[in-house]
Amino acid sequence: MTRVGRMDARVTGGTAARWVRIVRMGNTFTSSYSSDGVTWLPIGGPVTIAMGTDFLIGLPVTSHKDSALGEATFSNLSLSPP
Repeated sequence: MTRVGRMDARVTGGTAARWVRIVRMGNTFTSSYSSDGVTWLPIGGPVTIAMGTDFLIGLPVTSHKDSALGEATFSNLSLSPP
């Protein structure tokens, strides 16, 4: 697998259990988050990554501590074609 790009941003001052949305339009990706799935706030700005039509996507998790494992539960995942 080849890593073709990186899209990251930090949202502070919140709690866990958020909705996250990533939208791809051509080679431009935007991301946003919501606490209720209705009102969306942007995370950073648009990111352009040259990509083909087939790609892999993942959801990272970290504890930010070398001595602790990170753990998360993902639910209600969906992927919609463009």
